[in-house]
Amino acid sequence: MSEERILKRFPNLHTTDWSIYSASSYRCNCAGFVIGFEANEMWPVDDDDSPTFWPAHLPKTESLKNFQDAYQSYGFTLCDSASFDDQEVVKIAIYRYLTGKPSHVAWQHARQKHWHSKIGSEEDIIHELDALNGPKPAYGAPALFMQISLDGFRKLWHEFAVSRRPRNGTPIAECERDLELNPR
Repeated sequence: MSEERILKRFPNLHTTDWSIYSASSYRCNCAGFVIGFEANEMWPVDDDDSPTFWPAHLPKTESLKNFQDAYQSYGFTLCDSASFDDQEVVKIAIYRYLTGKPSHVAWQHARQKHWHSKIGSEEDIIHELDALNGPKPAYGAPALFMQISLDGFRKLWHEFAVSRRPRNGTPIAECERDLELNPR
């Protein structure tokens, strides 16, 4: 997806500071990206033939509660805000449409003061939280915030991402840099 197509899909980006962080990798989507799961897409698709991953102990229904339960199973807990007040936690924002259906998941680089999003299976971008808000094809609005300790996030991310690299050609040193949450 080109920068022009991203701006067309998310017009709020025109008035904010944002950038493309890395090129597209057609293996994963936003829901798996926030925990480092890049083997394939993560979404509650109710189709036994779908390669899409969803935790086996959860129903394959698209609801905010189901997404909350999924991320709780990986160690995330509910939190009240999207603030950057605690640099020892990583936060996620689960977006939803006005219908209540989940639409997107972003994660927060607390030490860098920005949000990270995988745009479908396309690029991942750095953005302000509300920059992806709006009706389809945008993502609605953040509806739920969750957090995990930085150490818990590193362990989770390492379990899913670093241990399986360089699956998409990203050098291991770059993955470990991202894991430290240090700016480029």
